[in-house]
Amino acid sequence: MKLKTLFFATILILMAFVMIVPTQPVHASPIPQQTIPWCGTTSEVQNYGFSMPLQQPHWTVNGESYVSQSAIDEVDAIYDSLNNDNIANTMILFIDRNEVSNGSGCAGHFFFYMQLGNVDGPRMANGMAIIFIVTKTEGQITDVKVNYSVGGNLSALQPVDLMEMDIMAKDALARTGSLEEAYLTVMRYFEQYARSKYEPYYPPTQTPQPAGNAQPTVPTVNHLSFWDTLCLSVICFVGFLFFLWICSKLGLFSGTGHSSTTTNWSPTVGTHNNSRPTSSSRPHQSNSRPSSPPSRGGGGNKSGPTRVG
Repeated sequence: MKLKTLFFATILILMAFVMIVPTQPVHASPIPQQTIPWCGTTSEVQNYGFSMPLQQPHWTVNGESYVSQSAIDEVDAIYDSLNNDNIANTMILFIDRNEVSNGSGCAGHFFFYMQLGNVDGPRMANGMAIIFIVTKTEGQITDVKVNYSVGGNLSALQPVDLMEMDIMAKDALARTGSLEEAYLTVMRYFEQYARSKYEPYYPPTQTPQPAGNAQPTVPTVNHLSFWDTLCLSVICFVGFLFFLWICSKLGLFSGTGHSSTTTNWSPTVGTHNNSRPTSSSRPHQSNSRPSSPPSRGGGGNKSGPTRVG
């Protein structure tokens, strides 16, 4: 009896062991999923992997995940002016380090996708892309790298000066431990640097032709009509006197000794109305356009950058 009990117990232990062993790898500590680097890759990816709208509410894309709204608004005010002055059409991107395969390539692809820069005029191809590549370790920001991509018409911006943005960002993060301070330091630097190289440019607007240059067509017509009427009246009066003189020479109005029936004749002078109908007044058309919500983005230039860093 004891042997049978021991035998069955052994069988049960072996069966339990067989059932448990295959499941051990499944219950082991899982391998953490890793983000596949997509930004800056050389593979043919539709839209370079980007999917955000080309027109954004802020010049900084994805900044809300890293810096405060007040910092984003401050940069908006600075770069609204920089864009309106036709100095640089600039967009900024925050992106995690695990999503970037190549920093310079990522900046160039972001430039292409957002279509940065004016499409025509003396300040065409004035696009500028700045990306902040953020590294996190156990949820804490430990490093930041700044890459850029610049349009062909911003040749005065030197690579050695643009590389200062990366140095400034790393230094500000090391000193203050604040990514927001690094962000504002870089944004203020580039705005001042760009303005030191380029003056504001405003395209000339078409001015309406002065009213004094218009030909006074209506007064001229009235003036000529008056003189034409006067000359015609003088000619008719002279012709009437000549007719009376001819009649007197022929003796049509003198007595000839025989009775004649005299008819009193008096011409009826009619009045000719020279008045012209006045042209109807045209309604005033307003040139004002309905206001639209603020929108920030590229100027539509598809030529792409000429330098990345």
